[in-house]
Amino acid sequence: MTSFSLGSVWEETIAFLRREWGLLFPVAVAIFAPAQLLIGQAMPAIAEAGASASPTMPAEILLLGPAMLLTLFGHMVLALLATVPGISVGEALAGATRRFGAALVAIFVAMSVAFAAALAVMVAATLGVMIFQSGVPSANLAAQIATLFIIPFAVVWVRLLMLPAVAACEGQGAAMILRRAWMLSRDNVMRLVAIWLVMILLGTLLAFIDRMVIGSLFELIKLGTGIEAVPEALRLIVSLGLEATLSLGFSVYVALVYRRLG
Repeated sequence: MTSFSLGSVWEETIAFLRREWGLLFPVAVAIFAPAQLLIGQAMPAIAEAGASASPTMPAEILLLGPAMLLTLFGHMVLALLATVPGISVGEALAGATRRFGAALVAIFVAMSVAFAAALAVMVAATLGVMIFQSGVPSANLAAQIATLFIIPFAVVWVRLLMLPAVAACEGQGAAMILRRAWMLSRDNVMRLVAIWLVMILLGTLLAFIDRMVIGSLFELIKLGTGIEAVPEALRLIVSLGLEATLSLGFSVYVALVYRRLG
């Protein structure tokens, strides 16, 4: 299995985005902006419910489902646009639609396996602590054990980072999609982890810019004009555009990695 250079793929991504920006950015905004809007509606309600004295599952959590589906579809469309020469937006949308079901089944199977592994890890850790400590784990230790729950999901997420590109470009069934995505990442796990960490860093930086820079700017506009609705709408549009740009860059980068390894 071949490897790739993070720097060379980055340069290729920048060059591709500069060349095809007028085509890719509207597609990214049309798909990723609604997904981010749904997530933005759901997360505050989820955080508020989790911080309450009697945590309950808010109805807004249902918004995450459509948001994840849109995100997957967007990555598949952009993978086709980035890897198939001469493809049109309509053809990319049609191709992603045809292969979306198989991709969804593959992700469901992968997440089911990760969930089973996470439960097994938590049960084993809890039993080990209870045996060696001869008692029920303390609250702090229980919280530390609970963090182990995310490890299998993180492993699966990294190993299947190229799953949307594989599903979109190869048109295989769910089992072959999982096998191909897993095999492609076999010799490049640390590089894929680096991509993941950079994505998290850029997302954190974007959130900081949105809150501290863009938010402060529009607050000044509201104070100066006395109008609240228009600046808030403009801030939302700018924020969604930035988030769509980040998702676009990530999607194209991963698609180009797939093209090199595939």
